[in-house]
Amino acid sequence: MPVTSEKVGVFTSHKIREQEILDRYFKNEVGVRSRHTIDAKTNDLKKFVAFLTSAYGSCVLGTWTSRDTRDFLKHLENEGFAPSTRNRMLATLSSFGRWLHETCCLSENPCRGIRDLQPPPGPAKAPRDREFNRLRRAAHALSLESFEGERNFVLFELLSGSGLRISEALSIKASQVDGRRIHRVHCKGGKIRDITISTETAD
Repeated sequence: MPVTSEKVGVFTSHKIREQEILDRYFKNEVGVRSRHTIDAKTNDLKKFVAFLTSAYGSCVLGTWTSRDTRDFLKHLENEGFAPSTRNRMLATLSSFGRWLHETCCLSENPCRGIRDLQPPPGPAKAPRDREFNRLRRAAHALSLESFEGERNFVLFELLSGSGLRISEALSIKASQVDGRRIHRVHCKGGKIRDITISTETAD
């Protein structure tokens, strides 16, 4: 989908060179994406440009540093943006910063080394509809009949109460469990997390 001047016109109050750079980025890197993606990236970069202009009086992309990125993320936190929203904006800035580094005016990506935020761990919101309750009742009944049934019921409770994948749950050892906390769970993407489960699941 072509990117029009109307789409990137949110930056027209800044220097012509910055406008040209943004035009090129949207045309070459973002223009083939969905409208939803273009809108999201445009809004993210608009907020970043506004922040730089407010903080420094101007927006010169050639002087963008990792400190600017960190200051912007701190600003978003102070404004009450959720960790997931800040992570999305960081992804937008990282993509844009990498493109600037590879094509024109930056000696390095100003988002390099800045990690995604990890939201505070908490129990997953498991479904509690009629079908789920019937399934849980059946699993509990089977748990009274054999060791395998009891084991499977414990696994069922763990999966529904933590949001873990089956492969992640099966890797947990008893030594990792401490009350409602399960320490150093190996999760998707090589990440290691501490998981909080509900009191009901822990019992």
